[in-house]
Amino acid sequence: MTYEEIQEKFPEDFAARDQDKFHYRYPRGESYEDLVARLEPVIMELERQENVLVVAHQAVLRCLLAYFLDKNSDELPYLRVPLHTILKLTPMAYGCDLQLLQIGIEAVDTHREKPTVPGALDPVFLKQFHQPDEEPKTDTPSSIAEESTSDDKAGETSSPTQDTEIDALNAQDT
Repeated sequence: MTYEEIQEKFPEDFAARDQDKFHYRYPRGESYEDLVARLEPVIMELERQENVLVVAHQAVLRCLLAYFLDKNSDELPYLRVPLHTILKLTPMAYGCDLQLLQIGIEAVDTHREKPTVPGALDPVFLKQFHQPDEEPKTDTPSSIAEESTSDDKAGETSSPTQDTEIDALNAQDT
């Protein structure tokens, strides 16, 4: 079923999923939270291996990407995983480098951006309360605090290539 068909035939389920896509479970289905728990032993095994090829559905690939790219549960369900594309992850000192290799097979884009949920605070609104000139409050000087900038996301590390690839994918939707 397409998202439009689900919205038409099951409007309550469609709305509930938009409220919390990570925890939402379709009737007799599996949530992203369930899938993450099921994939945990697989991920531990992947980390012990040298080179690995994973062929999977988009939801599984989103979970794996979120783990290896250090994305949180709010970001995971909305990671863009293009169809008919090889996603090459290369471990680096602090995270993984992501390369996308297009195969050149036509496919329908099934990606759906995170919807604006009524009553939720928009990140643009929240950003105006951030004080970019404010230094992090720490009891002792830290090289980590000195190296961070106001544009850094707390706790996230990623390579420039990874950010560029993800930004390029997200820009394709607009």
